[in-house]
Amino acid sequence: MITPYSLKLVVSEAERKKRFLEGRKTSLNHRSSLVYAFVENLEFLSGKRVLEIGGSEEENLGTLLLNRGVGYMNMRLEGNPTGLPNIYVGDFMSHNSGERYSAIFAIAVFQPQALNFSNGSRTIDDQPPEVMLGKLHSFLVEGGYLVIGTTWESPSIFSDSHFLLSKFRKPLREPQFFSADPTYNGKGDLGEFVMAESL
Repeated sequence: MITPYSLKLVVSEAERKKRFLEGRKTSLNHRSSLVYAFVENLEFLSGKRVLEIGGSEEENLGTLLLNRGVGYMNMRLEGNPTGLPNIYVGDFMSHNSGERYSAIFAIAVFQPQALNFSNGSRTIDDQPPEVMLGKLHSFLVEGGYLVIGTTWESPSIFSDSHFLLSKFRKPLREPQFFSADPTYNGKGDLGEFVMAESL
């Protein structure tokens, strides 16, 4: 188990904006640049396995993490039309491979709008928060990290008590997830960034 957190949240808004722009200049997609802007010491994950849940962009966080020597897997509902490797198409709640990861990243997944959204092809198993957190915990090694970013002015569906009941340390929270983007117009899309370490 690793304490204090080896991954850290970037608190300064000026530093977040700087890191976001650095990410964009190196051709990272929007999602990757936001994670890069908010999380320090991603190099700590080099040689370890990381799971990303969700995302409709083809690369998602793959390039950001693979360039740091991370073993990357993505579980998504949107399909894999170009046949990218290391993609599992389906609900994470029904995945039972027994594989364990050092970190899980989930952007715009664990919030009410994402859980209740359905257009015939994109749905998620809407379970109680503690059931979903228990499943996420089962994917993590001891001392692993769950990193969540939300959008649409939504907080995460997981409260601090949900994390504590599900064998996580009290999470670190940073509001205004999308404020890292200097092109953001300030209207209607500020969520939060949450990181919790598994026990």
